[in-house]
Amino acid sequence: MPVPNPALLAELAPEPLFVVDAAGVLTWINGAGAAVVGRHPGELVGRPVLELVHPDDSALALAALGSAAPDVPGPTVWVRVARGDGSWLELDVAGRDCRAVADVEGVVCAGRPRPDGDAGDPVAGVPIARIVAHASAAVATLDADGLVTGVYGAALRVLGPAADDITGAPLASLVAPPDAEQVRRALERARRAGRASVEVELRPMVATTPVTVRLEIVDTLSDPVVRGFVVTVEDITELHETRSRLRYVATHDPLTGLPNRALLQEHLEQGLAAGQAMALLYIDLDGFKAVNDTWGHQAGDELLRAVASRLGRAVPGGDLVARIGGDEFVVVAAGIADEPSGRGVAERLTAVLREPFGLAQARVLLDASIGVVVAAPGTPVDRLIADADAAMYRAKATRRPEGA
Repeated sequence: MPVPNPALLAELAPEPLFVVDAAGVLTWINGAGAAVVGRHPGELVGRPVLELVHPDDSALALAALGSAAPDVPGPTVWVRVARGDGSWLELDVAGRDCRAVADVEGVVCAGRPRPDGDAGDPVAGVPIARIVAHASAAVATLDADGLVTGVYGAALRVLGPAADDITGAPLASLVAPPDAEQVRRALERARRAGRASVEVELRPMVATTPVTVRLEIVDTLSDPVVRGFVVTVEDITELHETRSRLRYVATHDPLTGLPNRALLQEHLEQGLAAGQAMALLYIDLDGFKAVNDTWGHQAGDELLRAVASRLGRAVPGGDLVARIGGDEFVVVAAGIADEPSGRGVAERLTAVLREPFGLAQARVLLDASIGVVVAAPGTPVDRLIADADAAMYRAKATRRPEGA
């Protein structure tokens, strides 16, 4: 007797089936699921599931996904899903948490289109408060003025008694002060567009370490029950830290820890856009090759780290020191508007670099050739760096003994 293929059975099942991963992305949908919304599976897979759910139902969908358990199906909820023709399909959905199951790694959901005319209760036989209270998602409701009217789910469990303290407080007051204006702007965007999202750092309440969250704000002012905003809160601290580490790696020299060419260009672009006066000093170390040839690359690396440290101490806090390759460094000196002033900075840095360096193998003397260019408004960044590089080679040529 042939054994049915489970994957084929799922694909041929007459009811819609789909899988949502831990990030809320649709990772698989069967033919019945795609057909019922009038779309091709390729249009759906890879999209955040909330993009397909009616904005007024997004908080409920998140709560239902968060309350799914691995041992029993979660509660059946009613949500509206976007069809390919722009209309909304009313769908009863239940899910089971299979994120720990290899080759699934998500919440497996089954859907059943609601018969025409069956308005029903948005939650089939299960009080919404019960679902939201047990959800892993953190949910808050706000009034029309952005004041917190309630917290539910994970937020209630994490905050405990502190949850009562934030009721009636402006949402913007719950985040770190530098992010408060971002929250106010997100609320305004939600009023205009129906929904908005923002990433902010929470003001410490219970947690002793900074917590970065993504707030998804949905305007439900027209809803006769909510008459305000529904906010889902996702802890993205780990994601934020990973982004920060990746950005650091992408914008800093691994040997010296100084900004690299990418961060130098970004810094220059921002300064030029703001019309800041600044000079670019392109530094090439004279005598570095001899250190590498005599004592090896380990000594050369030690010397480059020492040069980076010395330059960092020698410039004011607002200046940038970057290493852009080999034994070449760049200093962006803020507030320098003319070449004589720039050359004055170059002479000071040359004197700093001429002081002996004590390496593990030997005491080393260096000199430096420094090209100076003052940034002119509208100059492309690449051109500015190239001009400073050319100025450095001219400075080196004037210092090289004839015939050397």
